[in-house]
Order: sequence, then structure tokens, then C-alpha cells
Amino acid sequence: MSDLKRVAIYSETIIQSISYGQINREITCPEDQIASQLQAGEMWAEIPEIYYINHPVENFYIQDINQPSFMERANNSTTADKTTVTADGVDAIILSQALVDGTLEILGPVPSSTTIVSTTVALTFTVPGTYTLYVSRYPTRDWTINIEAI
Repeated sequence: MSDLKRVAIYSETIIQSISYGQINREITCPEDQIASQLQAGEMWAEIPEIYYINHPVENFYIQDINQPSFMERANNSTTADKTTVTADGVDAIILSQALVDGTLEILGPVPSSTTIVSTTVALTFTVPGTYTLYVSRYPTRDWTINIEAI
């Protein structure tokens, strides 16, 4: 039986002509069993020991899929000016420094999803409730906030 290996399972993601290795999950198993854990199109790379403690693998990506090296995902710079809004279709929450070409997903009473086209996004709500906003653009880390529409 071979020694246990801690590995990142990743697949190629191409964004604006740049290729990234998007880490799907991490596993620990004997090296001779790693191949049986892969799905179509997936590859693996041993996780360097430096990342074993206090470094969640989801905070990294693979820089070169042919010679894997781990790179830390940059923080998402999106901010919101408030977390409570009047559900009148007029009062707005302003997202600043949003990631152009990223995805804005709104979960809640009236869910929606859209591609971000400007660094400033104004959001209004007409149905009261709790909404969760997600801003994502790989390889930047995801950003999330809960909004209360009253």
C-alpha cells in the first residue's frame, strides 16, 4: 500500500483566453488510487505541505495546468453601501467595485442572475424579504452579503 497523498482535483477553466486550473475538491488517498477518483477531464496535483494548515484549498487555483503550481485567489473588492433597503422599487443598494464580466446572483423571494457590466451596480427590491447576493468571477474569490428588504 502506498503512502497517503493530499491532492487537489482540478479541471481546466478558460476565462478571457487565460487558462486556469479550477480546484473542484481535495482528497486524501493512496497515490495508486487517485486516478480512480477522477471524473472526465479532471487532473490532480499534490498539495504542497505549506498549504496544509489554515489554507483552505478553495482559496487557491492552479496557475499552470501542465506544471501545476498553487496560486492564491485574489480577494473580491466588491462592497455594498448598506444591508437594509426599503422594498419600494426606488430605494437602492449600491454595489461598488463590482467585477465586470462577473456574475451577480441574487437568492431570495425573487431570485435572479446577471452578468455584471459596470463596476457600480444599483439594486432595488419590490418584494420584502432576506436576499443573499453573490458576486463571482473566477479566479477571484467569491463575495457574498445578506440584504434585508423591508
